[in-house]
Amino acid sequence: MKRFTLERDGSFVLEDDNNLIFVGTWTSTDTSLTLTAEDGTVFNFTIVFLSYTKMQIVQSITNPSIGTITIRYLMNNSAATFY
Repeated sequence: MKRFTLERDGSFVLEDDNNLIFVGTWTSTDTSLTLTAEDGTVFNFTIVFLSYTKMQIVQSITNPSIGTITIRYLMNNSAATFY
């Protein structure tokens, strides 16, 4: 991911390494994060760790030809300001 922004109003922006941009809404529980893009694309993540400035999430993708791959994202927003 090049850019990943979760907004407090429930919206998100995700730009991948191929410069594809997805916008839509997000929902979460204590253990999962789901992004639903306006085009119907759904991204499901498992939350490993979450704080006000750091997040670790895991995404598993299954493909018949390569099997299941797991992608771990580690995000740090050290400049985060919360009011």
